Amino acid sequence: MFLYFLSILALCSCLITILFLKFTSLKTGNQHQQGDVQLSTLEFLKLLKKSKPFPVGKVKNWRVLSCLNGVRVWTRKFTLNGGKEFSAIASFIKLPSSAQVVHHILKDASKTAEWKPGVETSSFKASERSTPRRSSSWMDTNVGVDQVIEIITDAVFHENNDVELYEQVLTRHYFREENGCCWILESSIEKHEHMFYLIQPLEDVDTSLLTILSYPSNSTKSSGVEKMVSGHLCSLKDYFFHRKLKATPFIDLKLPSKHHAYRGFEVLSSSDDEDDNNIFQQKFLQLHPEERSAVIQKSESILKLSPSKLSSRQRTLSDNMSLKDLSGSDRSRPRSLTHPHSNNSTQEPHSQDNNNIVKSASSDMVLNDDGANVSEIDGKAEIFNQLIQNHQPPSPLVSPEVVDESLSEISDVSESSSQEKEDHHDTDDEKHAREVAKNTTLANQVAAELLALVHRVSNLDLKATARQQQDSTGGWMFCGFESDVVVIKRQFHNINLSGSYIGKGIIQASPQAVMDAVKNPRTRYTYDDSLKKVDILQHVTDKIKIVYYSNEVLHKFKKYQYDWCVIQSERQDGEKLVLSMESVENDLPVPVGVNRLKILPSGWIIEPVIRDNKTVSLVTYVMQMNYGMCTDGAADKVLIDEMVSKQPLGIAYLRQYLRPPLAKTRKISPSRVHHSKKTL
Repeated sequence: MFLYFLSILALCSCLITILFLKFTSLKTGNQHQQGDVQLSTLEFLKLLKKSKPFPVGKVKNWRVLSCLNGVRVWTRKFTLNGGKEFSAIASFIKLPSSAQVVHHILKDASKTAEWKPGVETSSFKASERSTPRRSSSWMDTNVGVDQVIEIITDAVFHENNDVELYEQVLTRHYFREENGCCWILESSIEKHEHMFYLIQPLEDVDTSLLTILSYPSNSTKSSGVEKMVSGHLCSLKDYFFHRKLKATPFIDLKLPSKHHAYRGFEVLSSSDDEDDNNIFQQKFLQLHPEERSAVIQKSESILKLSPSKLSSRQRTLSDNMSLKDLSGSDRSRPRSLTHPHSNNSTQEPHSQDNNNIVKSASSDMVLNDDGANVSEIDGKAEIFNQLIQNHQPPSPLVSPEVVDESLSEISDVSESSSQEKEDHHDTDDEKHAREVAKNTTLANQVAAELLALVHRVSNLDLKATARQQQDSTGGWMFCGFESDVVVIKRQFHNINLSGSYIGKGIIQASPQAVMDAVKNPRTRYTYDDSLKKVDILQHVTDKIKIVYYSNEVLHKFKKYQYDWCVIQSERQDGEKLVLSMESVENDLPVPVGVNRLKILPSGWIIEPVIRDNKTVSLVTYVMQMNYGMCTDGAADKVLIDEMVSKQPLGIAYLRQYLRPPLAKTRKISPSRVHHSKKTL
């Protein structure tokens, strides 16, 4: 009985062993059929041509295998002629470049290391050539073939964290179809691995669809192929999105000072909510007290700089003349020259502050354009006749009342000559002369207000509190020190519909060189990055222009456009060179989607100072904008204030533009000019 049970047990054990071996052999054979696939380049291309697996999706029996690096990875089974099956893995992505550009980048071995993960270097082993003609004609003779050598990095995490490098030789076939589709096949002959790139144009301009297809082999598992395909796609997408970026070069790294510990903020007693949002003031408040005192000392050294003494020949007005007599009050301006959208409530604080500034300013600021002495009783009829005949503007001190008085005196002449005068006055020259007189008067008043404003702000006490600074200067307060430029901001107590900033700094160039740069409206592109368009609408005189500016501000991926039309005039006050501007009425229509701003008295004042026995320029830049007439006051206020706050740094950009080496290269020597004329 015992032997009977023993024989049954032995028989069962044999059956179990046989079944186990049979199952193991079947499983091994199945794995061999599915995983151990060795395809040549010809067999792989024939398989793709026969099965037509593109586009990758549910329609072509693909199923989603996983999602890696933000892309879906698909898989599908392929059947070979011998009945073997293997699973291929594919994924696709949209690229912001045309199919031809993507094809060129993938072919360029010198750029492979920039987008292909793990590649240290890549170079051609054989030059590009055409595949030789074959009798089987399995491949078009125009299909290109080359070989590249890639040095692959493989990190081996031992104690020393060494990086192992190995060499990989790839044979590549590529072709561009007639419909614009391009493909590249990378093949590793030793490992029998293939990776197929398909680039298809899309309907959108300069876009394409890139699909990568591969399959597991003996040396690569399915999970490894998934990571490789998705990694290649995401790396290529990142490369094409950032390949054209040109960042500003980072030349130097500023080390922290010895007082680098955080000590909190010290808030000024009169700071408002808007002051906290100002980037210059925030940087100033974050400084250590010792660094802050050093900044104040540097700023005071610039603000208190005294220009070189004026010679008696350059001073053209007597010191006993008052500024009020020269510039006149705001009511003396022609109403036709005010901004069409201006309102009384908006102008009230500005006019009141400016009147206070004008009354307290020095009395010798507005000069003749030619630097000549001006007398009130110098033949008014003669001035007007000369103006009509020569089309020249009257003296800057000639007001519209003087012109009208001149006309009344001319009318008292004899009846025979008065008839001829009336016929002459009816011509277009008279209208032009009146327009020139009005624009010249307005330009003089703007320059007077600008000079008075800068004169008052120059006495700013930086050691006083913000409230004391505002009370003593009509709302102006020290804001910060950036790029060797003193930044001063105007803060209204009752109403804040204006963005007003002043910058003051040194430029290592002669005053005339700085003036030649800023008086050209198109030079504004060099120091105002928001400027998009400049047009000179009218040349009133040689020194007075009507100029149109259009700026664009990007905020939260949306563009906002603003424009303004100003009268720009240039003059000389002793050794000071003045370029003033203010908004002026013009028939130019406001474009759709554009807000027209009003420019309050603004401009440049350039003075010569001596530094290291050299004459350099002390430059003051004033920019004042009124945005009370904008459609969306709250939103536009933030955008415009951000745009205006960057204007003082125009001095730093202009300083860089006028650096001596760059300025010399922009000048053409007389010999070169003579030579070019000779050649012509």
